[in-house]
Formats: sequence, structure tokens, C-alpha cells
Amino acid sequence: ILALVLIIFAAIVLTLFPVQKLKLMFQNASPKLYQAFLVNNIGANPVEQQEVQIMEKVPCQNLKVNIVWNKTFARVNSEAAVRKSDLDGDGVEDIIFAFGVDDSISFDGNLDIPQCTQANGEIDVCEGGVMALNGITGNLIWKYWTPSTVFSFFCKFDINNDQTNDCVASGPGGLLHAIDGKTGKLLWDFKRLSIVSPDEMDASSVDLYTVNVIRDLDSDGVTDIISAHTDERFGIREGHIRLISGKTGKSIRTIPAPYKEEIFVPIQLITSKDGTEYLLVLTGGQNTAGGVYKIRVDSFKNFHDDNDYTTIQRSSSGFLVPAVLTDLNGDQIDDFVVASFNSTVYAFDGVTNKIIWAFTFPSSGNLLY
Repeated sequence: ILALVLIIFAAIVLTLFPVQKLKLMFQNASPKLYQAFLVNNIGANPVEQQEVQIMEKVPCQNLKVNIVWNKTFARVNSEAAVRKSDLDGDGVEDIIFAFGVDDSISFDGNLDIPQCTQANGEIDVCEGGVMALNGITGNLIWKYWTPSTVFSFFCKFDINNDQTNDCVASGPGGLLHAIDGKTGKLLWDFKRLSIVSPDEMDASSVDLYTVNVIRDLDSDGVTDIISAHTDERFGIREGHIRLISGKTGKSIRTIPAPYKEEIFVPIQLITSKDGTEYLLVLTGGQNTAGGVYKIRVDSFKNFHDDNDYTTIQRSSSGFLVPAVLTDLNGDQIDDFVVASFNSTVYAFDGVTNKIIWAFTFPSSGNLLY
């Protein structure tokens, strides 16, 4: 009976005070003794140790979520990531998101959806845009309309030197607009500024799927833009990488993706131990071959052919999500983890480009996230 009573009492104590909480209480009550127990193992004779403040992570309990504000916007949907940046100078980061107009909505003149000039030059209802909301209240700061749905956007750099981050939005039909972060007004439109030449395709035939930033390569004092896009002509889809001036929106250089494979994910920057900069390029689609490649930034500027790319991995199915850059082996250099559409995840050494490990999810279909 005594043993049973002790077991019940111990169960009640452990329920009210989990082991992690008991350890934390013991640590706070006697840091010296707790440190001695850690060094000598529980049950050994404590020894004098230098007093060290130890903070041990314990699970959070009784989490409660309070809604600060909630806003609903009719007739729009969003597939792009939400960004944040202090646009109104109140010291609190504001919320920026891209959106598209519901395709089932027809323009009848009574909706609050304006008209835009489409890629083919025709005037039609705007199909997307970017919206900025005050981070404290959720009230609208500005709304910018675009001819088509926005695939990707970011708000990471100051184009007009007004101490506020501006935004760049990309989408189908060569959509690439730079938007003033303070006012929501157009700073530049890539389609109108692009130069058509033998090595530059018509912007209206290009779907700009993703955009990212790279350091100032044209020496004009503003961070430049690296864009991944797919050019579709005569039923043939070919991937390209385009370097664009962040200050003016003009095209600096365009090169084909490796083996002209489709490309849907952002180009990422990797820096080696000696400071050499590489662009990490992931290609391919759901039903088309793709691969993982590297190209030196200097080689991008002076591109000749596919030999300028370093092939790391090729696959019968493409890579449709960005790589995770993190140091896996402790050499202080970012390694990269990528997922292919055939449900295989690869980890590559950032220095040697060799596979650290690969894992395939058995009996699974597609791996996108």
C-alpha cells in the first residue's frame, strides 16, 4: 500500500511539475550545486565550480494567441510570400504582399479594379498588384496594380535613396516593376526600358518567375537584380538568367540557363572561403529534366557557353523550390540542400560540391515543399 501511495504521489508531482521544470527550479535555486551535478553527474560529490549562469530551454506551455488586427480583401487571392519592411517610418515593420484578381470576376465598370496596359499593348482590367498594410493597425498604406498576377517580389533595397526600402515585383509577360516603398508609385518598368537586340529576347514573351538581389555590378551605387525567367516561343520553353540594373531597370546581361532548361526558382548567391562569389542555379520543371549548377559571378558577366557552368547534379525531374543554405559540416562555409520533384533531397558540400547525403521518400509522389 505504501509503495502504491508513493507511485501515485510521484505521478501527481511529475504531472504538476514536469522534469524540465523541476530541473529549471533546481538550477535557479542553487546554480553552483546544479553546475557541480552537471560536471560530476548526479550522485557524485559536488566540487567547487566557477559560478556560471546556465539557461536551459524548456517547452513553452499554455501558449495563447491574440489577434492584433484582421483584414479581408474581396476578389483577390495571393500565392506570393509576405514581406515586411518599415515603409511609413513609425519604427514598426509593415506588411507587404502581392495578389492576383479572382479569374471568375468580370469587369463591369462597377468594381474598384482599374485597367492596365497588357503585355500585348491592349487595355484590359488589371489582374494583380502589390499591397502595403500598416504593421500596427492593418490599415492600407498603398495599393499598386499590375497587368498580370505577381509571381514574386521583394522589398530589400533602396532605389531612390529616400532611406526607405522599395519593392520589385515580377510576373508573366515580362512584368517587372519597381515600386516606391513610401508612396506605392512606379519607379521604373522593365518592359518599357528593355532593349531588344540579337542576344535579348522580346520582354513580352518572357515569364519572370523569380527575382533576387545581387551586389552592385554596374557601379551606379544601387544593388542590382538577378532574375530567373522562361521564354516561350513557338511552343518551346527555354530558361534564361537576366541581370538588371536596380537603379534604372535596364537589362545589363542575359544568358541561357544550363542546357536551356526551364528555371522557376530564385538564383542564390554563395561565397567561398577565399571570397569568390558563385550563383547557385536550380533548373527543370515537373515533367522536364533539371539540375543543380554553379557559375562564378565573373563568368556570368563574361559568359561564353554551358562550359562556364559547373554541373553538380542532374535529374530527370526538376528542382522547383530554392535551396537551403546552411553549414552542415562545420567548415564555416554554407552547404546547400535541394529537393527535386521526384521526392529526393540532396545535401551538397559547399566547398567540394560533392554529395554529403541524399534521401528519397519511399512510395511518395511529388516533393514541392
